[in-house]
Amino acid sequence: MNTLIDQTVAPTSKIKGVTVENIAALRALDSFALESAVVLGYRSENDGGGGNYHIDKNDVTSVDDGGALIVGADGSRWKLLHNGAISVKQFGVISMDSDPNADNSSALLSVELFLRGELGVFRALPSIIFPAGTYKYSASPNFGVQGATILNEGKVKLRYTGVDRGMILDGGSGAGVNITGLTFGKGQGFIIEAPSTASIGIHIQNVYLSKITARCWGAGLSSAGFVVQGCVLTEFWIGCTPTESAREEPGDYINGWYLGARPFVGMTLTESGPGAQSSYCTFYNWLGAACQIGMYVDSTLGNVFLGGDNEYNSSIGAVFTPKAIGNKIKAMNFEVNSAGGDVQCAGFYNEFDVDSTLFQFVAGEGNRLMGGMHDQVSILGGTGNYVGGIVYGRGISGNLPIIDEGIDSAFGPCFQAQEKRWSMGPKSDSPIAVGNSPFVYRNTSNRHQRIFISGGTITAVSYHREGTLLGTLSTNQCIDVLPGDSLTVAYTIAPTMHRSTP
Repeated sequence: MNTLIDQTVAPTSKIKGVTVENIAALRALDSFALESAVVLGYRSENDGGGGNYHIDKNDVTSVDDGGALIVGADGSRWKLLHNGAISVKQFGVISMDSDPNADNSSALLSVELFLRGELGVFRALPSIIFPAGTYKYSASPNFGVQGATILNEGKVKLRYTGVDRGMILDGGSGAGVNITGLTFGKGQGFIIEAPSTASIGIHIQNVYLSKITARCWGAGLSSAGFVVQGCVLTEFWIGCTPTESAREEPGDYINGWYLGARPFVGMTLTESGPGAQSSYCTFYNWLGAACQIGMYVDSTLGNVFLGGDNEYNSSIGAVFTPKAIGNKIKAMNFEVNSAGGDVQCAGFYNEFDVDSTLFQFVAGEGNRLMGGMHDQVSILGGTGNYVGGIVYGRGISGNLPIIDEGIDSAFGPCFQAQEKRWSMGPKSDSPIAVGNSPFVYRNTSNRHQRIFISGGTITAVSYHREGTLLGTLSTNQCIDVLPGDSLTVAYTIAPTMHRSTP
């Protein structure tokens, strides 16, 4: 259907515009005497594609991108008029509601190439809009384009059917290579569905000063829902969880995951290369559930996690490796993971204020657990790790102690829920092996100790601080010894000495 419009009566007047049914008809036009065209749809009228096009008489070289620029039969360059936003349907992307078998790979690649082309000639990039629906594709575009805005209107599911990455936001690899100003998703964000053959659900690399909003409902069984590498100062509103998905299309989901593709790790956060840590990003309300590992935080520096939920993972809730440095994790729930624990931290200078069933410092240095409610807290290794301001031994699992097997661990006030009392970390009670007289005992811990002396024949007990005598004490008594201070016990018959941490 070609309908001439704006045609004047005078035989020498030019025809200004036409209306055509679809993009194929626009390509076939002889543009003689034409200036504009109204295209009613990409394939057919009212399918979401098409739009208002005009001929750029000065352009004879631009390449047909399948949507925003169409090259006519006579070489005319038809360019889409837009007000700063273009629908993917104007590039021929089609939802499964319209065609369940459509593969949108080439159309999505056209969108990417359009954005890169506009960026290459320094034009402002329009927003790319995905209308609500489910879109199938077998090859992923890389929407990691400088300054691009890729938005969902309502619930948008991107259903990947290939063997690589379900969605790619990759600013490039190598030192100093990155992109900034990317916005991907709004509101609830994009939902990525990938089968077990996929290597990664969503791969985000070297993206700076950007905002990513997305959720993964399936990924490779041996890989991650999200892999975030070398990103800096970027906001993330992301999650990897099976909840909600099975309610809509139960035939496509197994226990909530798309086609049973339960990721090995909900999110891996690491570097993109040596020294290119993921740094100073903010993760809002991370949701990670029912994977094997909820979070794997590796080569990182100074990231902040604010709120969220990380539960029901079958191996462990969260792992912070020795390369995890200076991250802050606040107001997150790490309960109901497997016997492997909710949080295992081997990093340096990380700070936690979270809830957990089993929280463990296994190595590292200078980490702090500074709040939250916990059943069991264990310092199994590391140096100078700190626990304070927490509630532990909750009624959920009974009267569990704080375990301290670290070096120079430090403690602030901790509330034991079963005993209803505050104390400075774990209680301990152990004998002291008394050496030759005069025997010197020094408190090498970071907590005050109560020393009990009984029996034997004591001639003198003196209290020293940094080698300075502070005073002499009576024998056979209970003596509080502060960290770093020492007792010197002189005797003719050795007494019994006992150490208690109150």
